[in-house]
Amino acid sequence: MTKSILDSLTPGQLQRKVDSFFAQCDKKKEDYSITGLALYLGVSRVTLLNYSRTDRFYHIIEMAKLRCENLCEKKLLQGTPPTGAIFTLKNNYGWSDKVEIDQTIKGTISLSSLFDKANEIQQAKVIDGEIEEPKPAELPAELF
Repeated sequence: MTKSILDSLTPGQLQRKVDSFFAQCDKKKEDYSITGLALYLGVSRVTLLNYSRTDRFYHIIEMAKLRCENLCEKKLLQGTPPTGAIFTLKNNYGWSDKVEIDQTIKGTISLSSLFDKANEIQQAKVIDGEIEEPKPAELPAELF
């Protein structure tokens, strides 16, 4: 991490600055945001988030992020047009509206044995002098 203004602050000083940011937002009736907090502190958003990974400032910055996240969640519940809040929650706070399925296959699959089996099945059969091609329905389900 490169030097930042945050390096010169104690946790207590940072907490006072964070509290001052939120008080200023409340007074001006402005929304909270991580970017707004970063601007207030004189650092980039990325720098602020990087400092949230340090033991020294972890709790302070995580609680500030939680306050910003809470505001977005409240906007969703209040019926405010949701697009901006949804974007912010998904991209900054890890929210998701998709279902993730984790499938694990145990055992081994030998592609060569599958190809050999399919080749056996696919061989044309000669019945009464006529060539009968296999139908897809005749292929065993275990090949799929």
